[in-house]
Amino acid sequence: MKSRDIQFESDLSKYPILDKFPSNKSFDLKLWGPNKNSDTRTAEITIIINGFMEGVSLNGSTPSRKLYESIASELNKNNISAIHYPLPFHFERSKESNPIDRLKLNGNFLYYGGFSLVIEDLEKLVQDIIDNHNKYGLNENPKIHLLGYSLGGIAAVGVASELARRNSDFRFSSLSILLSALNLNNVNPDNISLAFRNTITAEDWQRVMSDLERVKNDPSVSPIFKYLIWEIGEPIQFSKLAEKVLLLHGHNDEIFSADDAGRLQRLVLDEMNQCTFINVPSKHAVHFDREIIARYISNFIISDFKSR
Repeated sequence: MKSRDIQFESDLSKYPILDKFPSNKSFDLKLWGPNKNSDTRTAEITIIINGFMEGVSLNGSTPSRKLYESIASELNKNNISAIHYPLPFHFERSKESNPIDRLKLNGNFLYYGGFSLVIEDLEKLVQDIIDNHNKYGLNENPKIHLLGYSLGGIAAVGVASELARRNSDFRFSSLSILLSALNLNNVNPDNISLAFRNTITAEDWQRVMSDLERVKNDPSVSPIFKYLIWEIGEPIQFSKLAEKVLLLHGHNDEIFSADDAGRLQRLVLDEMNQCTFINVPSKHAVHFDREIIARYISNFIISDFKSR
């Protein structure tokens, strides 16, 4: 299946500053699936959310989707479409600015320009997939899977939680969380600097988390966000989010430790009774392992495994 672009308009109500950044307001989603006018249709689609600082041009380098292209290729082999939703200021949305600049300006961007805006966008995208399935080369009532890598994995949990809260009849067919964990506040700032090669320093990250403290006790801030960042409040009920859950941890991950991954695994198991957990010999950036990881993900999505 070839890739094509789907035009998307972001909801600015949660983050009006996007008016200053046109590429964040109106941008393309990369879809790997049947052509709109083709007689071929698929019955399933996987929404992919990228990680932090992916697809951002640094020193003239070209943004790359290689991991997601590998995942999409494996899914396409099993007649499952894939679509990439770029986080704000990433990939096509990074033309006027980048996420580090936004975070350095105000760490609360992680909530107002990240979490809340991503939820509004994904709710809109999911509804559009359901209402206009032909536009995406899908059959009627398609299965919708959700996948997120790194910060995108945290965003995916937030999206699935909020959509389940708004509509108790909806849950994703699967939820895949790659090289990610809860409680961002627990991440060692020095590890952030190491993983991102000092493009964001330990001091930058400490300032971000300090800024976020200002919204911690704000009653208007989503309790789901508070749980994802500080692990406070009611635990997430994963059984309401998806029919099955995949947790993929990098054994050599510089950001999220084995303890972090273990806590997330226990949370899912305590609430769902079972999940799929894969530990791969990878660092946080999965440049050399992407084909293997793509096959793991595809095999999980096409499996008949479901939570009890």
